[in-house]
Amino acid sequence: MKVGILKSKIEKKLVDSYKTNKLNENLKVFKKLVLENKRISNLFFIYDEMSSKKGFGNKEKANDYINECVKIYENNYNKVSLKEWKKLMSWVGETNVENQYDQLDTFFNSDILQIENKVESKNIIVENLIQSENKKAPQVNLPIKTMVNVVNTTINKHIEKLDEETKKELKSLFEGDVKELEKKYLTIKEEVVTKLESLKNTSDTDTNNRIDQSIKKIQTEKFDKLNFYKLKTLNESI
Repeated sequence: MKVGILKSKIEKKLVDSYKTNKLNENLKVFKKLVLENKRISNLFFIYDEMSSKKGFGNKEKANDYINECVKIYENNYNKVSLKEWKKLMSWVGETNVENQYDQLDTFFNSDILQIENKVESKNIIVENLIQSENKKAPQVNLPIKTMVNVVNTTINKHIEKLDEETKKELKSLFEGDVKELEKKYLTIKEEVVTKLESLKNTSDTDTNNRIDQSIKKIQTEKFDKLNFYKLKTLNESI
């Protein structure tokens, strides 16, 4: 089992579920299959650490670090059962994703015919560990109770792709008073429904059916900060 490709699939699934407002549901599965499985969570942690810029400054320190990581990797990987891997693979399904940890998967590959590739990958990993992380603007951290390091990293990667204005708006939203936001949410909901109803006067039958579906969805959705943001964005675009 290639840990890197599996980890990449999980990260993509979490990002996609964030977009579709199913993050909490998938976080529960993630918690059960990864966070509560010490061996798998350790493997994911090792991949996160080894793919980070540590600023070690020299190859000797980076190599010593890698050697210790290899010990932890082998001690944990060899104790993960096939059943545990299958559960994770069943959860992520046939997700198509680029392997974000390809160098690490190659480095940890036990195939003796891949020695040359393993050495090349190790050199790339060493060079990355030697470098220092570039200073970035403070990230927007979403206040989700079960968010842990790997999930937080995943969500932040998605947030980083947003423009600065949207980042500021999101940050302001998630730091706002919940009761006030809920009042605004109800007001915006009424405005959106009214606007959609008015669009039906100039639309064809198929479009009207889609509008009705949208109205029904909006009316049944409960308030939360993500729904508030999506509804607010919709209201501004109509």
